[in-house]
Amino acid sequence: MHLFSRDPDARTLAEHILRQPHPMETLFLVLKELQPGMRRWFVKSAYADISGRHFTGVSIADTLWADIYLPGDILIFSTRAPSIGDVIEYGLRIEQDEYETLFGQVTALDFRNGVVSVVDLYEKNWELNISPRHVIAVLDRVIPFGTEEWDRMVDFFGIDVSRQELIIQTRMNIECLEIIERFYNKEENLNKLKRRLAAIEAKPDRRRTSPHHPGRDRSASGDTSGNP
Repeated sequence: MHLFSRDPDARTLAEHILRQPHPMETLFLVLKELQPGMRRWFVKSAYADISGRHFTGVSIADTLWADIYLPGDILIFSTRAPSIGDVIEYGLRIEQDEYETLFGQVTALDFRNGVVSVVDLYEKNWELNISPRHVIAVLDRVIPFGTEEWDRMVDFFGIDVSRQELIIQTRMNIECLEIIERFYNKEENLNKLKRRLAAIEAKPDRRRTSPHHPGRDRSASGDTSGNP
């Protein structure tokens, strides 16, 4: 998952930056000029490359992805090679100078020809082929909200969980889904969201302000979130 691998133009740019008298300053100037989506893609890919870790990030989901997770679930991302059925985060050039980081589910793999086929998590009939080097992270595990493991992981990673924020986000998910005419298993997913809302409302708030974790927020490491 190297941002520069097999891309001669990008590799040339990287080598040029490293040859500068002050490469870090030059790098920040280059990043400043990048389109926001490309900058996010670059930073996430670079973090995964230089960290050398299998694990890249943990976050609390704030949206629904059909058959994958619900608001409040803990999402654990990694840099392992994707498999069929995995949810991945990937970078995509959508216009001449515009890039985005998106999420999709892997439906087919052809590493010999450098193709990963992904389907949109909302529109199951929308499929796209991307290069393996555009894969930023793999959603490795989903830990359901309210389970004993969820409580342990919140404590272990020091995740700041605001019950009120989750309630607001889940209600927004319900309202948005109600006005969408076509959505994968709409009624079933609406019922899941309503059950999740009830579970969140019934659970005590886990937010805390510990001096040992200044600036703690809802995610831990890697700035990998569950938002598309």
